[in-house]
Amino acid sequence: MRGNKMNAILFHPPSRMNEPDPPLGVVYLASVLEHAGCATEVVDMEPQGVNLKQVRAILRSHKPLFVGISFMTAQYSYMKQLVRTIKSEMRDVPIIAGGVHASALPEDLLTDVKEIDYVAVGEGEKTILEFCDYLCGRSRLSDIKGLVYRKDGDIVRNPSRGLMTVDELNALPPVRWDKLYDKKIYYRLPVYGKELVPYFSLITARGCPYPCVFCDEVTIWKRRFRPMSIDRIISETEFLYNRYGARDIQILDDAFTIVPNRVHQFCDRIIESGMKIRFKVCAHVNTVDLDILRKMKQAGVVQVGYGVESGDQRVLDAIKKNQKLEDVERAFKLTKEADLLSFAYFMVGNLGEDFESVKKSAAFMKRIDPDFLSCAILTPYPGSEIYDIASKNGWILEKDWDKYVTSAHRVRNYSPIARSDKMDAKEMLMAYYYLNSTFYFQKIRRRYGYLPFLNPLFYYEEIIKRIKVSGPKRFFYNAFNLLKQKLASLALKAS
Repeated sequence: MRGNKMNAILFHPPSRMNEPDPPLGVVYLASVLEHAGCATEVVDMEPQGVNLKQVRAILRSHKPLFVGISFMTAQYSYMKQLVRTIKSEMRDVPIIAGGVHASALPEDLLTDVKEIDYVAVGEGEKTILEFCDYLCGRSRLSDIKGLVYRKDGDIVRNPSRGLMTVDELNALPPVRWDKLYDKKIYYRLPVYGKELVPYFSLITARGCPYPCVFCDEVTIWKRRFRPMSIDRIISETEFLYNRYGARDIQILDDAFTIVPNRVHQFCDRIIESGMKIRFKVCAHVNTVDLDILRKMKQAGVVQVGYGVESGDQRVLDAIKKNQKLEDVERAFKLTKEADLLSFAYFMVGNLGEDFESVKKSAAFMKRIDPDFLSCAILTPYPGSEIYDIASKNGWILEKDWDKYVTSAHRVRNYSPIARSDKMDAKEMLMAYYYLNSTFYFQKIRRRYGYLPFLNPLFYYEEIIKRIKVSGPKRFFYNAFNLLKQKLASLALKAS
């Protein structure tokens, strides 16, 4: 493919995130295309401020061989607007879509969105290269594994593509970070600071072996954990550190600590390098001990997130979380002992969970006392086991994919898109605000005393700082709902 004058444009549509993550999956695709000689432009529309009119200008400027679009479920309508804009500007340019949603429902996607020509199912690096070869006349469409497309009015699904091996992952070309970070558009307000700082992220391994029913990672990564080599990850880290001044990095692995020896090797290399970086990671409670937490602290880790989900063991068993409450409590205790910040991820609306279970979660949350909390509302994403269960039982209330978000704080007039076996949508929303408000008011009392309004720090940390992140309209809307639902949930709790 080298030597041919080819180019492609890879789009990532807008999302409803306050602080969108850099689309690393798209950058991996750009890296293999560039390495093979196909000049590639990455357009992360929301952070770059690219609207549909500008999309037309980008297309006219680049005249791409093809256009790729990677999107998640809640980006569905943005994706549809994007592909229709592309086809209205360049009717004959092939569009290939990928990502978790496309991989879970490729036939549905092609049926609903006529402007999409091809869907890449699963890991896309090999598929995108073979697809490019096909467009250049060097291979046959039927030979491209993992591709779904239309032919003679029918939808054809080629044989599935297997996952890349660890050796193949390590052999991928260097990540083209310049496709993202040269634009200097990703900033976050860190938990330990007062000003926005450049935000960077890394993936050190693909896949998670745990069988949680709510997770759609099985759609692409098949619950197979495949770690990349420490040499590769250190090289990527050093590049970000030296080229872009990366000092705050989020490691996006589902469970960073699955292989303890590997974590120790990574930390030792970071310590030896002398790089001063603040890392945030996620871990499974069964895979940490005081030794590994202290080593991570020494290497610059500042925060560890854990998927708690529920404070009711029956619920944890029902969702196949593979953890005991005592293990969760131990992990949070050790995290504090290692002087690391803890982040607890809870969820409401799970299988077997009623409001009594939610009360147990609130009590358990107080006991483990996390520094930060995120509460999600069960959202059956296509590809997850809970999607199949909810579909079979008629629990899904909404098929507007745009509404498939897990947080009421991200969408105005939010309503859960499904019910569960124990709770209806209204009860799930009430549980969400109950757990959030319980944590928030506990945090306020702990940090600012029982008269927080007399503490000047309260106004900076809880009002000014939050407005910086979300903007005044969203801040006051969320604050109003938090107070309103707190009163309603207290009444429900007392009943």
